[in-house]
Amino acid sequence: MWFFGRTFWGIVLVFLGITIILDQFFGIDFPFWGVFWSVVLIAFGLSLLLKKDHDWPGDWRPGKVAGGDIVFNDAAVEGDEKQRDYNIIFSRGEIDLRKISAKDKNIYFRINNVFAGGSVIIDKNKPVKVAASSAFGSVVLPNGRNIAFGETEYVTSSFSPEKPFIFIKCSAVFGELNIIEGK
Repeated sequence: MWFFGRTFWGIVLVFLGITIILDQFFGIDFPFWGVFWSVVLIAFGLSLLLKKDHDWPGDWRPGKVAGGDIVFNDAAVEGDEKQRDYNIIFSRGEIDLRKISAKDKNIYFRINNVFAGGSVIIDKNKPVKVAASSAFGSVVLPNGRNIAFGETEYVTSSFSPEKPFIFIKCSAVFGELNIIEGK
């Protein structure tokens, strides 16, 4: 399972280092191990619950993606104009938005990447604006810019605010999200 993979332990070590710095230099005591073991136990419990072979409500089951949510799963999702919210949580996921076109009006998407490794593929020939934010994570943009804390924006070369465009608001928390330009 990705949850106990290299990326997870890298995030744990970075977070542990930050908590030590906060304690040593600023006197801020953060109960790292209590939070860490709580998150591990919750994630492990959820993975046990989700791996059982039950009838799940709707079309959501382990190994499937429904409603744009990739949870405890490695999956690729093709973007849909009707589905505007996507979540990648404790997973590795890919969201392909290349078939989406803003013909008459702007199209808005929200993508959250939490404790995950995600990719969003956009068409470099279509007008796209990306508003990216990150906290204890990383968002890597096509122009090479990488943010770990804060916010930034990216636009494709065909973007014009006067014409309809695709707007993607994405965030990464304790994970990495890559925005990739494709054809």
